[in-house]
Amino acid sequence: MLGLFLFVICLSGTVLVFREELEWAFNAGMRVTPQAQRASWDDVLAAAGPGCFGFVLPADPAIAITAYTPGGTKLIDPYTARVTGNRSSDGVLNFLRQLHIRLLVPGWQGRLAVGVFGLALLISALTGLMIYWPFMRGVFAQGLSWWQLRAGLRLGLADGHKLVGILTVTFILLIAGTGAGLGLETLLRFWPQTGRQLHPSPSARTVAENRPRITVEQVRARVLTAIPGLTPTSLLMPSPKSGHFTVYGNAPGHFTRHAASFVLVGAYDGSIVQVHDARTAGATTKIYDAMEPLHFGTWGASVGTWLRALYTLLGLAAAMLPVSGLLLWRASRKA
Repeated sequence: MLGLFLFVICLSGTVLVFREELEWAFNAGMRVTPQAQRASWDDVLAAAGPGCFGFVLPADPAIAITAYTPGGTKLIDPYTARVTGNRSSDGVLNFLRQLHIRLLVPGWQGRLAVGVFGLALLISALTGLMIYWPFMRGVFAQGLSWWQLRAGLRLGLADGHKLVGILTVTFILLIAGTGAGLGLETLLRFWPQTGRQLHPSPSARTVAENRPRITVEQVRARVLTAIPGLTPTSLLMPSPKSGHFTVYGNAPGHFTRHAASFVLVGAYDGSIVQVHDARTAGATTKIYDAMEPLHFGTWGASVGTWLRALYTLLGLAAAMLPVSGLLLWRASRKA
């Protein structure tokens, strides 16, 4: 069962590492030509149309903004504020995402199942390493190098299985540990106070008023004052019952989850209602925030693409371990 889980999680994860790039390749509306001057947030909001709930700002300058509206999800050119197409939540990539994060089981129960499997895989990998390593030291002491592949189908398959296991064991421990943490985090729904301490989220309460709001460009300016150096990643418009904008973003630093920082701005007076800077979070929150970049390989800066490519290769190799292990088990049963 754990072998099947490892195969499914690693295979789907290798694709999702480059999910945004794949969507960019298959959806022409996402592709834009970078220019020197970007459109204002006000222009983007006007292009989205009445009732826009908010929009997502991609880090890649060649990818369009995603705006959420009552009529569907629109793609908007961040330089010309022109609608370039639509973005669907259906398709193969979303299927793989749901498979990876919740095994296609709806609700929090699916994420919990992935977390439990991840924990079991972590324990299995650790205990297997403790049992297997003394045996392999004896094998290596007899003259067999750890990278050596002997002739013959069965011996070659066994040596290949061993070699891939050695090369990917650290990666599997990393993926299993962080995956277990991200999945089991859903249990914090039963302990809300602990959940808020580990995973801070907007909690301020404001009331909607019947008077003009400030512009979203003014919101942007206030946010950059509240957290200098912040790279905004998304904007949420005030709801019918609230009187504030919510802006998520990335503060400088690599080992923190995407959009971990946020600022709430008063919709009528531009006041700063609430601020969370991921850089000043507590130790437990920082550990939690580090799990996502470590799990998806997004903690690199200038070598980010190369790092994700390495994650893809290791993920594919790890996905093959259950297959080669099954073949070896069947061969041993026949023998």
